[in-house]
Amino acid sequence: MSSFGASEWQLQTTVEYAKTRRQFERPIGFFQAVKHPLVNAMIAIDRARSLLYHAAACIDAESPEAPAAARMAKSAASDAGAFASDRSVQLHGGIGFTWECDVHLYFKRSLHNQMLFGDGVHQRRHLADHLIGPIGSAS
Repeated sequence: MSSFGASEWQLQTTVEYAKTRRQFERPIGFFQAVKHPLVNAMIAIDRARSLLYHAAACIDAESPEAPAAARMAKSAASDAGAFASDRSVQLHGGIGFTWECDVHLYFKRSLHNQMLFGDGVHQRRHLADHLIGPIGSAS
């Protein structure tokens, strides 16, 4: 499962939960403390989607900028996955990390993908090396 797909699932699941879970006689999605992190996750996911489409188009066209586009997409997807995972577990409250809710599985998958494919920092480091050359090789 891709980091992008997992973060999209977490966002949709958390939005649905925020619409149905009630606190203080209102759905929790009514409160700004819930709305704002969900919007921030949506923005991060949309950014990753845009970079993913660009990378796919570059690879399909066999563009020389394909490696850089792929690194940017991986970086954005990793960052979006980490943020969406964290917010999803947090906004689900105590149930977010129990076996009754699948959110924790996607959280763990996001962490696994970061270790397997490199997190955002790792991808940006390699992107910088690709664009400006490795640090320490300048004379």
